[in-house]
Amino acid sequence: SSYDFQKTLTFNDPKVDNRTIRTYNGIRVVVTQDGQIASFQMAAFLVTLTSALGLLAVANTVTDMIMLNCLPRAEVYGRHKHQHSRDFNSEDSLTPLTESTKEKVAWRLIEAMQCEDVDGLIECFPEAVEHIGKKDMSEHRSSIFEAA
Repeated sequence: SSYDFQKTLTFNDPKVDNRTIRTYNGIRVVVTQDGQIASFQMAAFLVTLTSALGLLAVANTVTDMIMLNCLPRAEVYGRHKHQHSRDFNSEDSLTPLTESTKEKVAWRLIEAMQCEDVDGLIECFPEAVEHIGKKDMSEHRSSIFEAA
């Protein structure tokens, strides 16, 4: 029948007086593949895209929950996550510094010390001296280092 498989191979070397004959017997298996090589389906793409975006949102939410509720320095992470910068509008640069601005600069300095962030400390120290003032800085030095 057409499914029987038999093949005979002869291995011989002209220099040698003997030869090797191998006969292979078995079942012939023929595999054919049918289909399209590449096809784009918009519905499948939209499902994949929506799933990926949903998983990114879930990953962000889970990371925030762990960071703000489970880790030992959750309070520090929360302050840095919701840190607001000043408005860079040119009109605001003409207004004098208020007590709340001095307080924000002082808290940034304290947070840098608490986090043991040397680069952050070096970055915010000159600003703290400028905004708080040398006189205020020497008066409050002990309270700043106690908070750290």
